[in-house]
Amino acid sequence: MSALRSRWRIQHLVLLVASVLVVSLPACSSPSGRATDRISSPLSSLHNAINAVLTAPNFSLTMTTSSGSPRVGKSVDRVVIEKPDRILISGGPNVVAIGSTGYFKVQPGWTVVRHVGESTNFTNDMLMFLHILDRTTTVVRRGDTYVVPTEEASRLLVSTRSSQFQNPVGVALSATVQAGLLKSMTLRIDSGSPLTVVTTTVSRVGTSPNVNAPPQSQIVPGGR
Repeated sequence: MSALRSRWRIQHLVLLVASVLVVSLPACSSPSGRATDRISSPLSSLHNAINAVLTAPNFSLTMTTSSGSPRVGKSVDRVVIEKPDRILISGGPNVVAIGSTGYFKVQPGWTVVRHVGESTNFTNDMLMFLHILDRTTTVVRRGDTYVVPTEEASRLLVSTRSSQFQNPVGVALSATVQAGLLKSMTLRIDSGSPLTVVTTTVSRVGTSPNVNAPPQSQIVPGGR
């Protein structure tokens, strides 16, 4: 009888220990499942890379625009954006916009224009194509390159409701990402738009020079 009780105690103890282990150990998922959770989808990676630039305190980029018209040709704008409301554009219009004040380069100095949202308007113009790219809902990744399918790229352009993008044909939209930051994006349009190629290259993120107003001594009459 005593041997029987001892055997029962041993079996009971084994079951108790097994129960404690089952309750104490966390549920395990497969290694492949954990790896999948750690790897972002191509679409998420692209959006994160774009937003890492757009939400930085400052960044610099170069936008090159080519037109199908020989008269217009190619334009190159170098842009510095400083949060919350400063932008410098050089190479084309040569503008400094701070809040509602715009400074336009003229000879022999700068003229001043004041409009509500002046810097916001210029910033939105310079970032229009990055915002278009950021609205994509599908993308294919090839190494560091992210390619938006042609149908999706066309839809994104048409959705801007801009007259220059209402009938785009042969649209190709792609971007490159390096170290978690958007490095460049390229838009090509075969026909149906006055633009043929637009390239935006990000050169500096978080280390751009300050955007300052021109010296007062260089301000000339003629603004509004």
